[in-house]
Amino acid sequence: MDKELHISAAEDWYSFRISASGELEFKRVALWAADKQGSVRGLVSGSGNKKFANYLYNAPHAHGGYIHWNDMTPDQQKKAKQDCQIDIDRLKELQADDTSS
Repeated sequence: MDKELHISAAEDWYSFRISASGELEFKRVALWAADKQGSVRGLVSGSGNKKFANYLYNAPHAHGGYIHWNDMTPDQQKKAKQDCQIDIDRLKELQADDTSS
């Protein structure tokens, strides 16, 4: 994505993809970012690097897309809640990783 020109909230939007194992996975979209060419991407949170435990990145488009909460089936909503929930143990683990880096 080229330089972002506009960022706006993405209330109740989710990025979805089909994993290598064929499972549907969801990530909550935090923000929409539009570049100067008009390309719009959803930014989702990530924690793949211990040095940067919390960051935003472009949601992957391969084998997926975006869906609004109201357009999901009840089963999709249940899966999205499960995939996007951060429990207190996971939060403590991320905080411990941040302080030990």
